[in-house]
Amino acid sequence: MRILLILGLCGVAAAHLLLPLGPLREGQSIDPGLADLILVQLRLPRTLLVIGYGAALGVSGAALQAMFANPLASPDISGASSGAALGAVVGGYWLGLTQPLALAACGAIGALGTLAQMEITVEVDDALRLPGVLALISRIPGVRSARRG
Repeated sequence: MRILLILGLCGVAAAHLLLPLGPLREGQSIDPGLADLILVQLRLPRTLLVIGYGAALGVSGAALQAMFANPLASPDISGASSGAALGAVVGGYWLGLTQPLALAACGAIGALGTLAQMEITVEVDDALRLPGVLALISRIPGVRSARRG
């Protein structure tokens, strides 16, 4: 079953790479190197990048779900998403960074800072770490009132 799934995904990637064929044939008739340029320099890297991103997201999601022993776990549980957003805003607004890689680095630093802060402030047994964090979060008045309403 897994082999069929992998073959199907490879077929979809190949179809994405080669379709539509009409513009490729027209480009080939105008300039013989144009179709090669479109396939090799534009479509192939994008297709490989999509496959790589999908694999990375799948692995990171499975790791989060295994770490929290929760099939619905997401980065929001640990606060990493909020920390990344805060880091990107600080980098863009206060530091004046506009380059995408600089903003991504600020976001990564913000996410890591949030996780490090959680690791430092919550000093409980490893098995009780997540319930301890959730207990701390539930003590915030806005969270408590939002949960009731």
